Amino acid sequence: MLTTEQRAHALENSVWGLAATLAVAAMLVIGPHRLAALYPQVMVGGIAYVAFIFIYDVRMYWSRWLADQASGHKHLSIPEGATPR
Repeated sequence: MLTTEQRAHALENSVWGLAATLAVAAMLVIGPHRLAALYPQVMVGGIAYVAFIFIYDVRMYWSRWLADQASGHKHLSIPEGATPR
């Protein structure tokens, strides 16, 4: 956020998406018999979250970064970004 470089946001959201993917995979290994009451909701929610992160969020930040690159946007340094405006 301090540097206004969107590529970092894309990377961060990719990590969140990977973590969610691993959580969904772990739920598949655990199986429905361990968490019978919550299993369907957790699986649907987890899959929806992973899809949202990779289909919408990561692509959005990557597109913003590409647009910044094409327009010659100058990113701030960390001290510049930390200075109140």
